[in-house]
Amino acid sequence: MFRTVVVLIFFFPLFLAGQVNLYSSFLPIVIINTDGQEIIDEPRIVCNMGIINNDSINNIGDNFNEYSGRISIELRGASSMNFPKKSYSFETQDSLGENYNVSLLGMPAENDWILYAPYGDKSFLRNALTYHLYEKMGYYSPRFRFCNLVIDNEYMGVYLLIEKIKRDKNRVDINELEVNDNNLEEISGGYIVQVDRASDNPDQYWSSSFNDSIFFQYIYPRWKNINSTQKLYIQEFIYQFEYLILNSNPNSLHQIYDSLINVDSFIDYFIVSELSKNIDAYRLSTYLYKDHDSIDNRLHIGPVWDFNWAYGNSTYCQADIVAGWEEETPCGVFNPFWYSIFRSDSLFNNLLNCRWRNLRRNILSLDEIYEYIDSLSLFCESEINKDMILWGHLESTTHADEIVYLKEWISHRILWIDENIPGNCEYYENIQSKNLIMITDILGRSVIPKYNIPLFYIYDDGTVEKKIIFE
Repeated sequence: MFRTVVVLIFFFPLFLAGQVNLYSSFLPIVIINTDGQEIIDEPRIVCNMGIINNDSINNIGDNFNEYSGRISIELRGASSMNFPKKSYSFETQDSLGENYNVSLLGMPAENDWILYAPYGDKSFLRNALTYHLYEKMGYYSPRFRFCNLVIDNEYMGVYLLIEKIKRDKNRVDINELEVNDNNLEEISGGYIVQVDRASDNPDQYWSSSFNDSIFFQYIYPRWKNINSTQKLYIQEFIYQFEYLILNSNPNSLHQIYDSLINVDSFIDYFIVSELSKNIDAYRLSTYLYKDHDSIDNRLHIGPVWDFNWAYGNSTYCQADIVAGWEEETPCGVFNPFWYSIFRSDSLFNNLLNCRWRNLRRNILSLDEIYEYIDSLSLFCESEINKDMILWGHLESTTHADEIVYLKEWISHRILWIDENIPGNCEYYENIQSKNLIMITDILGRSVIPKYNIPLFYIYDDGTVEKKIIFE
């Protein structure tokens, strides 16, 4: 399994793109007209956007039938700002410049959106695959749609239109805080914070009391809106979270799992991060949220975000090597300490082992992962080939080669985790020690497995399990 991978050295020589014009597309077409303005990092500019989304082919001259109206838009990203192909953040607005919630490409109505540019990820699928897997695991995950982007009559390539992570009933569904909420009963939630780099504005973040290189950014309420009492509350809550796991007796960590954190979310975040061996995991683009105490008084980790350098897509920090845990790579020393303590706890490891084995039976089976990759790849293949020509990628690789590499890397990674996952799972150890005799329906008739009906699995040790396989 050999290929050329990206080394993260952010210097880009003069870039010469291939000449590609977009006339029609099987993907929706997003068209932005800046009226001669330059889209910059800050501040946002106000311009117009239209979307063509027909039932079949979309032609560049078709009427806007999905959205036609005003937006405010800016560049987004950190290191990706240096790429020739840019990503954007935009808000849909009404004629008065107020936020305007609208459904785009079938996603629930909102006003905050991301146009993400797959540039370093030549498979185009790493973020999409991760969002899909995380959603199948039972969590809110950013919804997305592939599209083609045209800005001021210039074809920019294939993009992902993605929901921006924010508090909303259809996104991170937590309690709404008002700027004048100050008493303890009101301010226990909800909050969203992000572990990421420090910004130029110290009002936007605070640093961990236990590692001054770990920074927590205010995502909700936004740093402009959060009041001092709310700041103090969420800072103290995160402090207590870190203090307790750092200073607790290893034999009492289970009490923290019951009362302070949603341990399932921390286990599943670990699984997604390690399955992909994401070099940005834990220390960058890592979201945490806390709801109101009356709803849920525990800290949750997630949703997931930013997996473009995952799944072997870089040599940086041993990201291309299928063996080893991310925490044990050179990047791991910059992570928060949480998982190093969790991974030393037998209960956490046993829960992790059971969850991994369960996911491997369906959601994380190679067949299901491959099927999803193929469905996206085949659907977008002709459009991605245009993008590969536009940005000059065909000189070093092809989309087909990238898909082969992605699948092979995932298969080797899963095999390594299968053989090295810590902990023990009594449930699965017991299953392995007994043999299945037959599967019956509710009337005791022998059947082959079917969807959506009660089935009874009878084993040679006398145990019977009732199961329903959902289609």
